Amino acid sequence: MTITVLIADDHKLMRQGLHALVDEQSDMKVIGQAENGKAAVELVAKLSPQVVLMDISMPGLGGVDATRQIVSPNGVTKIIGLSMHVTKELVLDMLHAGAKTVELDRQKVMSKLNISTTAELVKFALRIGLTTLNP
Repeated sequence: MTITVLIADDHKLMRQGLHALVDEQSDMKVIGQAENGKAAVELVAKLSPQVVLMDISMPGLGGVDATRQIVSPNGVTKIIGLSMHVTKELVLDMLHAGAKTVELDRQKVMSKLNISTTAELVKFALRIGLTTLNP
């Protein structure tokens, strides 16, 4: 089974990097990219990805509000919040919005889960209903 992934980030370089990482996996496929939360919501409705790699801080409709809109009607798509510069409140908002995990310090989080690659993190979020992660 191929895991379908949508990438939502306002930084083109980040989208390209995540796309390259996902493409390295034979059982994963990027089916769309969004440069903001509004585009992410629209693409999820159209493409129904299994996992969204969602930047938390984007201009316009941000990751938290986009996650709320995606999780409520869809219920199937898993959201992984991504950010390097967020507050504790923003992380909690993202989790309460329905994200399965929020990745802040990639190395610390992944070592706690015994996960070594972004691809393994995507598969982990898809497998279980992770609702909180304490980096």
